[in-house]
Amino acid sequence: MQDDDLKDFRTQCERNLHRSVEERMRYGFCYVYKPVLDDAPWRSFDSTAAYRKW
Repeated sequence: MQDDDLKDFRTQCERNLHRSVEERMRYGFCYVYKPVLDDAPWRSFDSTAAYRKW
C-alpha cells in the first residue's frame, strides 16, 4: 500500500467517524440485485422464525 493510499484511507475513516448513525446505516450497506433469488415468486419459508423452527 502506498503512503498516499494509507493517508486517503485514514482521511475517509476520520470523515466517517463524524457521520451520524443514520448516515452510517445508509452508506454502510449496498443492495445487490440477484436475478434468480430476487425474481423468485416464492420463498422456502414464510419467515425467519419458521426457518429456525425447521
